[in-house]
Amino acid sequence: MPLMSSASAWQVFYLVGAEDVDKFLPTVAAEGFDSAFISPGPVTYQIREQIGDAARQYRVPTVADQDVYARAGALLSYGVDVNTVFVRAAEYIDKILRGARPADLRSKADQVSLDHQRQDREGLGLTCPAVAAARR
Repeated sequence: MPLMSSASAWQVFYLVGAEDVDKFLPTVAAEGFDSAFISPGPVTYQIREQIGDAARQYRVPTVADQDVYARAGALLSYGVDVNTVFVRAAEYIDKILRGARPADLRSKADQVSLDHQRQDREGLGLTCPAVAAARR
């Protein structure tokens, strides 16, 4: 599963298992990358807490697009609330099974959430606009 980092350019690192975390984040820190993006997937989901711990240890700001990664230690996440998507899908299935025509069902806008870790932000010496900090 790819994790990407950026300094002046992007570089992709592939994590095959937990053992790769201890290679990836020290490399990102040593080479001076500004941050790392955690690409969601089965591998990164299983080792999300290890990624969060290593990111704090090596002082690498990590970003993801699902809130579970922020809760596991990523600096922040911004993306669709996956739980809301699953609940909405179940509601649509229920309506269809009860006889509603799919074409008649209105689609709701996706709910996007911003989650960030205050202690990680402060530990990295980063500041956050008050409006974003208040949303936590």
